Amino acid sequence: MTRWAGFQTYLRSLSTKGTLVLSVIVSLAVLAMAELGHFELNRETERHIAVRLDRAARAAAAMIASGPSTLLTVTRHGDGAPRAYQIRSGSAAEVLVPSARFDSLVEDIARVNQGFVNLFRFDAADKTFERIATTMRGPQGEYVRTVRFGASHPAYALLLGTRAFVGEVPQTAGWRLASIVPILGETGEVAGALAVDVGWSTDLWRAATDLGHRIAVASVLLLITVACFGSFLMFRAMYPLRVIADYARRLAAHEPVGPMPYRDRHDEVGHLAICMDEIAGMRARLERLAYIDSLTGFANRARLEHRLDEMIREIHKDGGEAGLVLLGIDNFRAINDVFGLAAGDGVLVETARRLAALLPSRGLLARHGADEFALLLPSATAADLSDLAERAAACLRQPFAIGRATVHLDASAGIIRLPVDAADTATALRNAHITLNRAKQAGRGRIETFAARFDREVLRRAELERDLRAAIAAGELLLHFQPQVRIADLGLHGVEALVRWDHPRLGMVPPAEFIPVAEDAGLIGELGAFVLDEACRTGRQWLNAGFDFGRISVNVSPLQFWQPNFAGSVAEALARHDLPAARLCLEVTETLFLDPNAAELREMLAALNRIGVHLSLDDFGAGCSSLSSLSDLPFTQIKIDRLFVRGIDTDLRHRNLFIGIVALGHGLGMQVVAEGAETAGEVATIADSGANAVQGFYFARPVPALCVPLEAERIAHLTPPAPVSRLRIV
Repeated sequence: MTRWAGFQTYLRSLSTKGTLVLSVIVSLAVLAMAELGHFELNRETERHIAVRLDRAARAAAAMIASGPSTLLTVTRHGDGAPRAYQIRSGSAAEVLVPSARFDSLVEDIARVNQGFVNLFRFDAADKTFERIATTMRGPQGEYVRTVRFGASHPAYALLLGTRAFVGEVPQTAGWRLASIVPILGETGEVAGALAVDVGWSTDLWRAATDLGHRIAVASVLLLITVACFGSFLMFRAMYPLRVIADYARRLAAHEPVGPMPYRDRHDEVGHLAICMDEIAGMRARLERLAYIDSLTGFANRARLEHRLDEMIREIHKDGGEAGLVLLGIDNFRAINDVFGLAAGDGVLVETARRLAALLPSRGLLARHGADEFALLLPSATAADLSDLAERAAACLRQPFAIGRATVHLDASAGIIRLPVDAADTATALRNAHITLNRAKQAGRGRIETFAARFDREVLRRAELERDLRAAIAAGELLLHFQPQVRIADLGLHGVEALVRWDHPRLGMVPPAEFIPVAEDAGLIGELGAFVLDEACRTGRQWLNAGFDFGRISVNVSPLQFWQPNFAGSVAEALARHDLPAARLCLEVTETLFLDPNAAELREMLAALNRIGVHLSLDDFGAGCSSLSSLSDLPFTQIKIDRLFVRGIDTDLRHRNLFIGIVALGHGLGMQVVAEGAETAGEVATIADSGANAVQGFYFARPVPALCVPLEAERIAHLTPPAPVSRLRIV
């Protein structure tokens, strides 16, 4: 009884059913082998035909070459096959004419090859080949010479190109397989052709064709039989799996499901049904693990995406609108750094609790990222979303207790509306993230609503980053130079190197647009290295040409300044172009002085000072530098920002402030350069203040390197602006 039960189990197993399916596959394999045999027969037939044609052509060539009084010579390929026949002497019109000699020649070739032979002459007037000798006969046994063929003939184009043709050619009763070799005149032009055939194409292919027909019929019958039998078996074998798969589909779609079928079977299907039933029981636990944030207990990003999918489908189906508010805590990292990760987690939990209290029953709160929360609001207008974002930001500004300390948070938010701003989940989350980033860039505690231009700006920024990376690698950037003019004699105090980017499609891209892209993309080091190297190279060229430019000023980004071995890279650029260090001035901004007592800053500035380059403090007065620390650092120059230059010739307070800054710079033992001067009055006031040099549009705009000497000569011949005493200060 036990053995019989085991045998029954074996018969019911999928292994047995799989064996039957395998038998069907084997049958198909046999059919494939038969088809392979037919393919091999066709290939062998093709090879046999090719050999016969080649032998016929070689035999004809041998008879022509060995004839006692032949008028043609043979040109052969490297393997000995005839490539063309050449008229030995005389013109084609004289040689290729109907004659007994050619009749005898084609008869001799035909007896050897056992096929028809035709000799053609090319009629240059009407561009056709005319038969002048043949072994073919008419009904009465007479020669039929008046046969021509033209451009429609399959061999015509090859023969005109003085190349041989091998293949099928048309005859009255069908197609014959022939080799046609061109006959060339004395100057190498086509003069005729010799055609040797080996028989009717249908005769040579009959065996392969008949066998192919028989194989095709047998294959169709076998295929129908096997397909019917195999389909029946596969249907019977796989039907339970289809039932179980449908059960799993309804389970995943949260549709009602009854008891799992086939649990009582004793084969693999029964085991699968039992496992699926257990999975159905675990669904609630799995959903919690998949859709709930372990820290806050609210929805996670996966749950947010799932609910967004559902909501967007409902909107597309029934209409209406909804919205998403993506909220990010500003500078949340500071809480973790000061109070620790546990305190930060507590703040996140409390943040989630406060935000959840703002949502209606159908709304969804989800933790979207480390310090980002998404508020999904169905049936919401633009006003509803703005109000929700304002209330969310306000509730987070209420103090949070962390032990004995109290902290206040600011939050930025990005708002998108559905389906106005996004038609699918991926686009919705992307646009929400773009809008939140836009809000954070504008400052702390800002709220932004998505606009189409945000997406265009992100795409343009990404495109600029990609193109800028390629432009730096290809050396497509260039430098322009703006003169810095000495007040005393209108000579050059120096020039400032300014990078320019002539984009092949966008035109000139402003530095204010592509330099922040370079900083964000980590390209500022490569960009700064290019500017430094190109400035040193240009300075060396000017010195070699005898042009005294003073010194070249190069702007250094703080990100570039803090790169490892920045001082070494400056020294290498100077040495590579043999430029004296005193000819180079590095301009840094006051943002370096956010930590003025940093030992690293002093060490880096000292290293640059030891090299011998000048150090200039750019945009002086617009930042937050410490004057006490500035006096101890090796700066040799300050540049007064345009903010303090504008209007100094018409506003007494501005003028006095500017004069005070100049006096401060001289008091620190530094040269003073005023930048941004655009009017004669501003330049005259700068001259009266005692500043050393002026840089601005009044004297010159940035120009290419080749134009700088010309600009310097032009400036030297200018008339100095009127003294300030002639200007009316109000």
